[in-house]
Amino acid sequence: MDEVLQVAAVSIFCQPEELWVLVDEHQIHSRIPDLVVARLDSEALHDRVTGGWARALNATELRALRALRPDRGRSLASVARQMGVGEARAREVLHRLVAETFVERTLAGSYARRAPVRSILDRVITIEAKRSDLPRALSQARANSAFADQSLVAFDMAYRQRARAARDVYAREGIGLLGLSAIDGSWSYMLRPRRSPLIAALGRALAAERTLARLLGAALTRLPQTRLPGGSHASASPTAPRLLGPVPTALARSLPGCAPLPAGPPRG
Repeated sequence: MDEVLQVAAVSIFCQPEELWVLVDEHQIHSRIPDLVVARLDSEALHDRVTGGWARALNATELRALRALRPDRGRSLASVARQMGVGEARAREVLHRLVAETFVERTLAGSYARRAPVRSILDRVITIEAKRSDLPRALSQARANSAFADQSLVAFDMAYRQRARAARDVYAREGIGLLGLSAIDGSWSYMLRPRRSPLIAALGRALAAERTLARLLGAALTRLPQTRLPGGSHASASPTAPRLLGPVPTALARSLPGCAPLPAGPPRG
């Protein structure tokens, strides 16, 4: 995780009294933002971990869980229709969720939800890092609106003139601009992003599940990456997510994938 980018993001978005997590190279569907800065709902996270539902769900499982209610059962046919799949596929998914206690089978043979569906994230900011290719970065940042409240592009301040030229286009799209210096580690917040009006419930839920997987220490693969500043097209290894803010000791111990936040360079 680029230290300058990390420190800038924390300074801009993270309040010290809130619980936040930083996750780099975070894959959501086909999107891989360079950095996700997300505010955690500690109560929802606690419920998932301590309730025995500490496995991250995939998109199909999320659709199944969101089709169910905790107070009464639904038939297989009804769940399959809401999921948009055939009954055989719905039965397969529900069977797995029943075995892992996310779902229970009622005496009447229907299905009811046991696990909570509340997202462990209640705010998500994505940052795309590009040294100088601001048109491409804009397209990538805009695509993150399906699950992110706000999106930014971080660029090398050596290319600040290109950023100034693109500022109006970025402003129309509601995408923020953040300049980072490879020389002294300083940063400059050039343009604030607007809140996205396009967030999809399933997209946000999947972003939360992928975050949970990282917090729990799920194995990751190297991903193509262009780092900032002084980036290259080499493949990079995602680092451990970092928790910020007040977190109960017992909860922190149940999240083996986390790393402490190191000190970083000052704001420029």
